Amino acid sequence: MITFKHFKKPENRSHLTKLAGIMALSALITACSSGSDSTAPGAVAPVPPVSPGTVQFASPTVSVSEGAGSIDITVTRTLGTQGAISVDYSIADGTASGSDYNSANINGTLNWTDADSQPKTISINIVDDLQPEASETINISLSNATNNATLSSNNTTQISIIDNDTFTTITNTLYFYVSETTGTKSIYAYDPENLNLNAGSNQASPSDSILIDSNTEGESIVSSITLSATTPGTGSDIHYPAIIYIKGGKIWKVLSQSATSVKNPIQISSENNAQLCNDESFINEDMQNLDDSLYFYLDAGADRSCNTSDDQWKYIKFGWDNTVNPVLTLNFIGDLSGSTQGTPLFLAWDDVSAGLFKCSTTCTFVSNLNNRPDIIGSIDADNKEYLVIDNTIVIYDSALNTFSNPIFTSQNLFFSPFELADGSTSYFMDGSKIYKLNSSGSAPTLLVDEGNSKSIFFSPFSMTSQRLIYSLTDMTNSRSEIRSILKNGGTSTQLVSSSSPFLPIMGVSGQNIYYNLSRQGTPVAGMIKADGTGKTETINESWTGITVSNTINLTSGIQIYNIFKIDEISKNISVYDASNFTLKKVLGKQPADISDISFVGVDDKARAIGTQQSGSTFGFDMFYTDVSSVTPLIRITNTPAANDGIILY
Repeated sequence: MITFKHFKKPENRSHLTKLAGIMALSALITACSSGSDSTAPGAVAPVPPVSPGTVQFASPTVSVSEGAGSIDITVTRTLGTQGAISVDYSIADGTASGSDYNSANINGTLNWTDADSQPKTISINIVDDLQPEASETINISLSNATNNATLSSNNTTQISIIDNDTFTTITNTLYFYVSETTGTKSIYAYDPENLNLNAGSNQASPSDSILIDSNTEGESIVSSITLSATTPGTGSDIHYPAIIYIKGGKIWKVLSQSATSVKNPIQISSENNAQLCNDESFINEDMQNLDDSLYFYLDAGADRSCNTSDDQWKYIKFGWDNTVNPVLTLNFIGDLSGSTQGTPLFLAWDDVSAGLFKCSTTCTFVSNLNNRPDIIGSIDADNKEYLVIDNTIVIYDSALNTFSNPIFTSQNLFFSPFELADGSTSYFMDGSKIYKLNSSGSAPTLLVDEGNSKSIFFSPFSMTSQRLIYSLTDMTNSRSEIRSILKNGGTSTQLVSSSSPFLPIMGVSGQNIYYNLSRQGTPVAGMIKADGTGKTETINESWTGITVSNTINLTSGIQIYNIFKIDEISKNISVYDASNFTLKKVLGKQPADISDISFVGVDDKARAIGTQQSGSTFGFDMFYTDVSSVTPLIRITNTPAANDGIILY
């Protein structure tokens, strides 16, 4: 909001002005008529003609800190005060925009009364946003001086807003979580480096959980990885820089910088009437430029009712301000290889027409299909993708909008392959078989067939640098295994066997494979090498969570950094270095009111969700630990009636 500060004219000022004028004129006439030299001693200096004056800014440039709240811009009237005058001003964006300052009244008028020489001010509110950015500018200009007043050459000024935000990565940042109570969700954050533990306990103070916003929906945590410019397929610095959500019909983001950053969420796009349907929203991160990441959400459309024909998918960009309109689009399938930096290009699906579309800022029809397709693998050639359509794989040319004949046909009518990517090579499962799909655009090759009545299951950890690791279920004999096979194929190796219907792979680090199983009702935590050697199992213990490495290498898959184990008898929780299977730390006991706990994190910093049961009522509480420090397992929340951590990080 722009306000004007006016100053009261001194009493009897007009009479004094007239008297001074008469006296000066009388002295001038006397001096001239006597022929005296105006520079002689006792002479009176000439008085300039009476004038309405000149108007200008007090300074051509000014600066203000983003955290100052407001700034006053001074406009002066000099060289005369005759008569009432006014001057118009206009505020315009320089490199700053309406999200950086309050510009509700961008045009206005400043007024001076007769004999008024007091300066006037224009007050502008500065928005203290959370976005780290360069200094930004606002321009103000004067025009239309009235009653013969003039504008000096100093009739423009530029305000520089000096940014007060800094960005950090995973160290010393806030962690977000969403809490749900009786269907209402709220977003909280806490600073793990500045927790106030209750005396004699590992319980954080309730004040450590900072309420960001309540009655929210569509919450999505933004993740970021710094990709290597020199070594393709590698990256580092996994962190979670922001959370995006919908509140009051608008879309907001909060950056994970410090506790003070939650005070002023940043509005993204001009959307002001969003009504999310079926909680359908997600973020598609751009790892090269976070600001180009897309947030998709399903809006109820004009009838404000979900699950009707006018439900509308939209997207906005993470880096937009509140002046940019959301883009109408369709249900995102996957990015296309022909996209350029800053310009999205993706395949999308329309449920109403059963149509496939190619989308950017608008969508172009491609084809009608029986079912929604999926993108799998990658092809080196530009503008070409492998597409799974029903039970076939075809090659789609996005430049020509054409499909090849099927290069693969599954005998499984419910073909929905889980894909593992190893650089430019992909592997997918199909019933009892594993196939290898390279980037040349040729048909996939069979690596292994485990036989009839058997099903293969991949996990996110199903790969080492040399082997594929997978669970195998024998439905005829009600048994399960974990097996491995070289990436080039050959004979698979049995690693573990169990009478359980399924054997989950808990994580892979180097050649170490971690798993849980049950033998005659007794839990067992196990580790074995990918080649079948070094098997170790402990009874009455279970692996209960992992952290991943802060560096990635696609050729070796997702590598875990630490793995957490719980003793099911004593309830002691321990942490192991996953790469060499050595004990790093004992965290302490699982709280008595927590029935189970699961950890997730990056490197030595881990968050956990604990299940709290009270009679037939279940709730979830948040925990935190830093394995590298003396910090114990800290309980962040203790709220039996709430589900804390339904979105974590």
